[in-house]
Amino acid sequence: MAQRGWITKQERKKGPVWVYHWYVIKPESGKRTEHNAVVGALAIFPTEKEAWREIDRRHLKPQLDQGAIRTGRLTFGDLAASYLENGVTKLALTTQYNVKHYVNDFLLPRWGASAALDIQPLEIEQWLGSLKRSNPTKDKIRRIMSVIYTRAQKYGLVPRSDSSNPVKWVEQSAKSSYKPIVLDPATAAKIFEQLSGFELTLTILVAATGIRISEAMGLKWTDIDYQDKQINLRRVWVSNTIV
Repeated sequence: MAQRGWITKQERKKGPVWVYHWYVIKPESGKRTEHNAVVGALAIFPTEKEAWREIDRRHLKPQLDQGAIRTGRLTFGDLAASYLENGVTKLALTTQYNVKHYVNDFLLPRWGASAALDIQPLEIEQWLGSLKRSNPTKDKIRRIMSVIYTRAQKYGLVPRSDSSNPVKWVEQSAKSSYKPIVLDPATAAKIFEQLSGFELTLTILVAATGIRISEAMGLKWTDIDYQDKQINLRRVWVSNTIV
């Protein structure tokens, strides 16, 4: 029988949060281990009832019992939970943030409650086509969904066959329709005239070097190597925190 799990309150730097806990049986060892995921801040979900409602919305409740594995009735939400717990942590911090965003805000609301092996390629393709997002973004979502299935196959949650990864047959263009606007020096100078202080410094830095905004926000003066004329990228700004 699937377990419900439990929630606790924990103190974090930005204030108390709800944390959801559940047990998972590791396919490779058969051992039961405790997993957890942050549900959200108490400021957003003041009551335990609201926290459980958010858990249901994100399809976090685990179904990873041996009966579900044997019958192949795991939901896509189960596969995603396994990936978020075991796979995302191996990615770069900025990539982790983006992947969690796409999983929690796009994939889980649509596919979380669906049986993983019942989802069809054309359903995914039509859903991607309905999203009001750019082609590169939709292709990122497609690739993340495919990775979730691939890792589930690795851990034996679904069969290791082509038919067990419906995303393999999904077509999605990654070509962007974005057309960059190239400014002449006079126009750029007029823009700089409207800026001052930190905004001006940051704008010139990003324009001149091409570094990501998260990298620029994480810089300190000690990262500038005047002797070798280079900038050392040692940290990034992610979710209002320097890491």
